[in-house]
Amino acid sequence: LTVGGATTLIGSALNTDIGLASFANNLAGAVTIGGTASNIRDFGLRNTNGAAGVVANLGAATTGLRDLSIIYDNANYLLPTLTGLVSLRNVSITANDLTIGAAFVASGAVAIASNSGVNIGLGNAAVGLDISNAELALITAASLNITAGGAGTMTVDGVLAGGNITGVTTLSAGGTGVTFSGSGSNFNNALTVASAATIAGVNLTTSNDNVIFSSTVDLTTGAVGITTAGGALTFN
Repeated sequence: LTVGGATTLIGSALNTDIGLASFANNLAGAVTIGGTASNIRDFGLRNTNGAAGVVANLGAATTGLRDLSIIYDNANYLLPTLTGLVSLRNVSITANDLTIGAAFVASGAVAIASNSGVNIGLGNAAVGLDISNAELALITAASLNITAGGAGTMTVDGVLAGGNITGVTTLSAGGTGVTFSGSGSNFNNALTVASAATIAGVNLTTSNDNVIFSSTVDLTTGAVGITTAGGALTFN
C-alpha cells in the first residue's frame, strides 16, 4: 500500500487479523484502527515511511490483541500500552529505536530487532536502538530475542536483571557481535549469545541458569567472571 493521506484499518468482525507486515507499505499519514478496536486479534504492519508514528487505538483499546508485529524500516517506534491484555501472546518489533513506557505480559515470545546497520545498546549503553534497565523491567514473557540487524553491533553494559523472562534470552548481532563492557551484567534467566561475543573485563551472571555461547568468545581486557550458580556454561 502507498497512501499519501490517512489510513484507517477496520476489523468488522470479532477476531479479525490485519496482516500487513509482509509488505513494504508506505503510509505517509496517520494510521488508525477504526470501528470496534476490540475486534482485532492479530495485528501486523510494516511501514517504510520515515515519519511513521503511533497507530491510533492500538493498545488498550485492542483488548483481544494476541500477536503484534511492527516493522518500521526508517523510523522509531513507541510501543503502545499493552498492560492488562490477557490474550497477548507474541510481540515482534523492528525499528531504528524503541521506547517502552508501560509494563506488559506476553505468554509467548518478545522479539526486538534493529534495522540493518543500527546498533543496539542494553542496560546503560546508548548506541542506537537502546533498551534501558527500566524498559527491560517492563517486559514479562516466555522468551526474549534481541537482534542487531545487518552489520549492527550490540553493547551490553550493566544489565540489572534483563526483564521477567521465564525461558531464554537470546542476543545476536550481525556485525562484530555482542560486546559485554562498561560494568557487569546480570540476567535473571538463561542466556544464549548466538553470535560472536567480546567480554571486555566485566562479569556476567545469571540467577542459577544456563549460559550458552554459540560462537567465538574474545576476552579482551582484565579478569572476567562468568557465574551461573547451578546453571551450565557451554561454549559451542
